[in-house]
Amino acid sequence: MQITKKIIHHGVWVILAIIIGILIVFLLAKGGNTVYSFADSKINELKQNLVKKDILKDQISPPQASKKTEPPLDYFAKDPDKSLEVSALVYLVGDLETGEIILSKNINETFPIASVSKLMTASLSDKDNELLYPLLLKSSNSTAEKIARNEGRDNFIIKMNQKAASLGLFNTAFKDPSGLSSSNISTASDLFKFARYLRKNENYIFEITNNTTVKVGNDNWININGLAQKKDFLGGKTGYTSAAQRTLVSIFEMPSEKDREIALILLQSTNRIKDVETILSYLKDNIYYGERGDDGVSLVVLKENILEADENRSGKASLMFVGDIMMDRGVKMSIQKNFLDNQMFLFENMEYLKKADILFGNLEGPVSDKGKDLGNLYSFRMNPETISTLDKAGFDVLSVANNHAGDWGQEAFEDTLARFEESNILAVGGGLNETEAKRPKIINVNDLKIGFLGFSDVGPDWMKVEGEKPGILLTRSLDFTETIRGASQQVDLLVVTFHFGDEYVEYNERQEKLAHLAIDSGAKIIIGHHPHVEQATEFYNGGIIAYSLGNFIFDQYFSDKTMKGLMLEIEIEEKKIKQIIKKTVQLNQFYQPSLTSSEIITPPEDVVNLFLKNTINDKKGEISIEIGWVGDIFPFPNKETQLGEDIFSDVKSVLKEPDIMIGNLEGVLTDNGTSKCDYEYFNKETCFTFRGSPSFANELSQAGFDVINLSNNHNFDYGQDGYLNTISVLDRSGLSSVRDKNIITKKIDNFDIAIVGFSTSPRSASLLDYNEIENLIKQAKKQADLVIALFHGGAEGVDKGNIPDSNEFYLDEDRGNLRKAARVAVDSGADLVVGSGPHILRGMEFYNGKLIAYSLGNFAGDKSSRWDKSLETSAMLMISLKNNGEWNNGKIIPIKIDSDGHPKISKTDEAISQINNLSKEDFAQNSVIISKNGEISPPIITIE
Repeated sequence: MQITKKIIHHGVWVILAIIIGILIVFLLAKGGNTVYSFADSKINELKQNLVKKDILKDQISPPQASKKTEPPLDYFAKDPDKSLEVSALVYLVGDLETGEIILSKNINETFPIASVSKLMTASLSDKDNELLYPLLLKSSNSTAEKIARNEGRDNFIIKMNQKAASLGLFNTAFKDPSGLSSSNISTASDLFKFARYLRKNENYIFEITNNTTVKVGNDNWININGLAQKKDFLGGKTGYTSAAQRTLVSIFEMPSEKDREIALILLQSTNRIKDVETILSYLKDNIYYGERGDDGVSLVVLKENILEADENRSGKASLMFVGDIMMDRGVKMSIQKNFLDNQMFLFENMEYLKKADILFGNLEGPVSDKGKDLGNLYSFRMNPETISTLDKAGFDVLSVANNHAGDWGQEAFEDTLARFEESNILAVGGGLNETEAKRPKIINVNDLKIGFLGFSDVGPDWMKVEGEKPGILLTRSLDFTETIRGASQQVDLLVVTFHFGDEYVEYNERQEKLAHLAIDSGAKIIIGHHPHVEQATEFYNGGIIAYSLGNFIFDQYFSDKTMKGLMLEIEIEEKKIKQIIKKTVQLNQFYQPSLTSSEIITPPEDVVNLFLKNTINDKKGEISIEIGWVGDIFPFPNKETQLGEDIFSDVKSVLKEPDIMIGNLEGVLTDNGTSKCDYEYFNKETCFTFRGSPSFANELSQAGFDVINLSNNHNFDYGQDGYLNTISVLDRSGLSSVRDKNIITKKIDNFDIAIVGFSTSPRSASLLDYNEIENLIKQAKKQADLVIALFHGGAEGVDKGNIPDSNEFYLDEDRGNLRKAARVAVDSGADLVVGSGPHILRGMEFYNGKLIAYSLGNFAGDKSSRWDKSLETSAMLMISLKNNGEWNNGKIIPIKIDSDGHPKISKTDEAISQINNLSKEDFAQNSVIISKNGEISPPIITIE
């Protein structure tokens, strides 16, 4: 900023300077009342000539920052729908300076990387080591081994992995220094991080590889990388093995943007040279970079025009969210002194906001000229024209649910709501009465109904809306989850905003609980505000959580963190998330926000399909699905069934109640086969087999079972013959069997229910392989509305009631980490997870809104089952889920197994008490709550 020079005399002027200094210190101590001013002749002249304050933007030059910064803005696609066809299964193009990912595909998928490994080998070598030339130019495997042996090969490989971890390359691993091993793996995302690190810290590696030939002493090393011939090539490494196919990590000048450097990563390419040419050509023709103008004004300088919006906008929406907006105190003074009291100058650099279909922010205080200052430590009241200004800036929705809503009393708050009514902006989080406040504000965008609700978790309590009393919605209201649930049924997508957390720090446990609870209740996007600094963004249970977007317009100049914030931009197309972008918002000394950088976030599949559950509900309506589950059923031999005993007589009426009744068959139903214990490699003392009559299948069917789980460790007790016989007799009895990685589907009122099973048996999906769990459940999710996951695992014994957060073993066999496996199942899309195997009761938890029941013990078995008396306490689990997977209700029915091995409904609540106690011991705040009559409730979040 240019300051008019003045001649300062000694004496009086010195005293005046001291007084001004004291005033500045005082203003700094007050926190936020700093005044910036212009004194250049151009502004003074304009002040004298202007008659109206409502001047146009181009009538006055913007203020010049004292420290001019020119951060990058963004990359733009001329045609966002233009396809990119390459042979590589994985590619990534990213800006080396900003870290922005420009193009990407499968960037978090892990694959072998071949000789790209040599970049890490080089990174651990001395930069003056002459072996780097054959290593990087000739891609010599023997040289890589020689470098490793010089430090001790095993130790060198350890260092390779340690350095990868230290750089945050957590999906990268090395087994050899050359890349010949297919166990040398990474992701494009990790390799991009590594390329940025090398360019900044060890650029000699790229300098070596940016040569076609290098003469070192008497040796002339020729670069075997054909890309080195390209004029835009700045260095890099290629690789090939049959497992990795053709790989690449290289850097180039951005086509048509010679001042930008990009990294290009390829994995699993079959035609590397052609892929590179295709991508570079695509960048040249279709991708453009936006920069600041030289005068400091935020201008997007594009080499060509961006295409106009698509004609067909059905199912499309652009949502933008920003943080706290406070235009009082220091911001107000800056507007008066620097912008001729014209608030619109605050948005000088934010024309980008108008691209949004819906723009949201948090309004930190009343907008009024009424009311009385209640004398809070920090009390805000913004000028009456503020809402009109925000309307012109592009805002569509503002939250009024925050701790400053009542700074100037009830009158100012009600006046604020009245001013919203006169504008195009919707106010959420408050209302003139309780009904109005709880009603979601809905905006229709291209056939999409987007709803908004707002809550404050930090008061003020006296501002709580009740009955006909105006106020704001508080999370302390006992029915706030019901408010969310009801609103979610009225819209395609519900956004819930929270004023929560602690100021200037990371998000806390309470924020996480409230956000998760809101999503479990039907919200899809959670936007947080109040901490005044950026906090983490999280994907949870198919939803998006931004815990805090920091400040958008605020006068908290006392730290770098409070002078910046985030814009979260969500692009929706065909009712799916097309792109999520986090853009950094930087405030200058005049409290004008501008965009400085951006980061593309890759959401998981359940978030991409953000509208999936609502679409299902729209088509079919809401119903409840009843599901039953019992513990281990040991097969009864022929002599029992021939006597006409009704094994399930006491529980048959209960077994027939659910839409789908499921049980685990601990053994086989066959008259054929050889016992596995007859083979010499089995220890006769610890080998157990269970076999029953084929007619027992009819007993199960008549009792009320629909699905029988065979994914367990006893499905091959009598070999292949016994296994196939069991499948056959179950099928003839009308029972579906879960086995062999199959997906069982049942149709209930036009809704498809998928059931999958996991165990440590080779004839089922593996409980030990989390990728297999994820893949099978995601596959099932594509075929069905609900997914039920069964698992058989865990240690056995009367002392194994508690569930460790680690792998469990029985007779030296790994029986899995049940907590992790079950939670992976939920994260992958399972709506209910139930377990068997330990033969005793275990605890239950709610994880991400889904019930996990780890074991119900035994359910039935003849006398030969030889179980301890303490194993006779059992239970039946009856669950009701909504057709969108949400929890409805559940019940535990206590069971006692009699001396004949028949299940009987217990006259005591022993089973309920055991499950309750074990749940609290193992899962604390995630523990289920079971009433004395067996009713199951999710854990309660204490609203203090």
